[in-house]
Amino acid sequence: MSLSSQETQRRRQVNNLLHTLRGEQFRHQQNLRRSRADFNTTRAYNLPTLPPGLLSELNQHNSSPITQPKAPEKASTSSGSWSGPSPPKSWIKRDALTDPQSTPVWRREAFAIVAQHINGFLSPEKVPPLSLMCLRAIVSRSSNDEELKDLMLYVPEHLQRDLIRYHAIHSPLPQWKLNVLLALRPGGHVDGEILVVGPKANLTEDHFLVNNSEGTANSQELDWESEEHSNEPLRHLFLVSTRLSTAMLLTLPPTLTHIALIHLPSPIPLARLTKLCPLLVLLDLSFNSWLCNQLDAEDILDKVDWSRWSHLQVLGLRECYVPADLLQNVNKHRWDDVSLIR
Repeated sequence: MSLSSQETQRRRQVNNLLHTLRGEQFRHQQNLRRSRADFNTTRAYNLPTLPPGLLSELNQHNSSPITQPKAPEKASTSSGSWSGPSPPKSWIKRDALTDPQSTPVWRREAFAIVAQHINGFLSPEKVPPLSLMCLRAIVSRSSNDEELKDLMLYVPEHLQRDLIRYHAIHSPLPQWKLNVLLALRPGGHVDGEILVVGPKANLTEDHFLVNNSEGTANSQELDWESEEHSNEPLRHLFLVSTRLSTAMLLTLPPTLTHIALIHLPSPIPLARLTKLCPLLVLLDLSFNSWLCNQLDAEDILDKVDWSRWSHLQVLGLRECYVPADLLQNVNKHRWDDVSLIR
């Protein structure tokens, strides 16, 4: 046997011996840690040179199954949860006292019908455009109405409208900021739309009455070459968790085509709306507690003369009582049936 072959054989023996020693050392360490790592896929010489304590924690973290984060448990207020009287509200977690209607998830669901039939509502899966993100930063840093008014005068109406829509879902604007945006243009609306999310924000009782008269006067005074203001009439009215009195309802303009009255605290004379807004295409009355009871819902809905709304296409009554003959009454004498969403 040549010297070169003997040298090669010795090197192989040394390598095999080192491999055996490394394997024994690895198994010994695994026994000390009581680890269940797979010997076929894990090699001692491939492991990082970390201290045993950190390495053990790393192995336990990798071997543990991935679980979805659990939702925070709400504190129960039932009398059966404690041996004594219920704890005061100050002891209960803030999450347990949160109103479901004050969450972005609920507000996104509330605007689902409107967003489906009106262009411009941002999908929750999409990232807001850069212009909207910059505008949000500007509005959030505004500390008074004069400053906000000076800034918003240079912002196009459609961006102001998108800003109000975005905040309506994620974080409703406070009353003073909403008032500034609605007072910038004649008519008291933004690009033909009014969107108010309460309960901290409301429209004044004479909002439509004052702005309708002022809008007509201002439109006559504007120069015909002026491009600062548009003569777009009010077409969209979306009110969520805010009040709408009978006096305010009677001053609604007849140009409205899309109305959403969602989760209002008190009932409204719905029958009068047919004469006030004959061009209605979409009407959403979802999540109103005064339409949940069978007797109340039948009394309110049966008084409506649905034939007056000849342009009506969509009627929303989610989480409301729907009489058995309602759809038949709504579609009576129509060429195209109204889509009822409940």
